[in-house]
Amino acid sequence: FSKSITSNAGEPIGKVQDLVVDLPAGRIVYVLITPGVGPNPQDSIYVAPGRAFTWKEDGSLMLKASQKHFLASRV
Repeated sequence: FSKSITSNAGEPIGKVQDLVVDLPAGRIVYVLITPGVGPNPQDSIYVAPGRAFTWKEDGSLMLKASQKHFLASRV
């Protein structure tokens, strides 16, 4: 599952690496992101709650945050 992720301003964020799903509730709990931006993106993994995303018409995901906010939230 490799979906592209953009910010709410259309800036590139990265790709979905994996999902944490609550099967009984039928919802995505967390999205693990391999960033395509920032310092040493290949060495980083970011985690964001599923509710922080919306699906775009082209099938990609949009993070309801700016690229700057995303990069500041590294875990």
